[in-house]
Amino acid sequence: MAAWMRQIHLYLALFVSPFLVVFAISVILLNHGLCYSPRDREMTGRRTASITLPGGLDGVDLAKDIMRQVGVAGEIDHLPRHLSAGRFTIPISRPGRKIELEVNRAAKTVAIAESRLGLSETINYLHKSPGPHNAHIRVNWQLMRLWTLLADGTVYFILLISATGIYLWAIIRSERKSGLLALGGGCACFIAILLALTH
Repeated sequence: MAAWMRQIHLYLALFVSPFLVVFAISVILLNHGLCYSPRDREMTGRRTASITLPGGLDGVDLAKDIMRQVGVAGEIDHLPRHLSAGRFTIPISRPGRKIELEVNRAAKTVAIAESRLGLSETINYLHKSPGPHNAHIRVNWQLMRLWTLLADGTVYFILLISATGIYLWAIIRSERKSGLLALGGGCACFIAILLALTH
């Protein structure tokens, strides 16, 4: 049992380590305001494409159809209130890029503006995705669905790694004393900080 648990503990930790690095770096960047400002984004291109506007489509379905026609993929950030207006903009994000589709219904054209993000802003985007906002349309891109599954899975893996670590510590007698000291120190720090923040 101990050998099997050790294997789970070791290899799950190795599997989730890249995700933990991304989350850890992005927390530092977010907490210390080190992400790039939108003014620092590099505009990489602007082009115009013709489209057709099929009847019967609205909301995310219409936005996805327009994206398909102009060859753009990514996560739709939000939808304008009136997709039936003469002009509207669809903002799209993907790691490392921001894209805006400016739709002109009368001319049946789309102006596509694309900006490249810096590394820190890209990492922060991954950290905050999919996020609690726009629950009715979020995770509308297949790759973002995959990222969400892996990000959520990382949390569950950490819980499993913690549980297996406690189990291994409990059965290895030589580690019990030092483990208690480490656990006690961690609990004491946590409680002290919590009390300081809540009083």
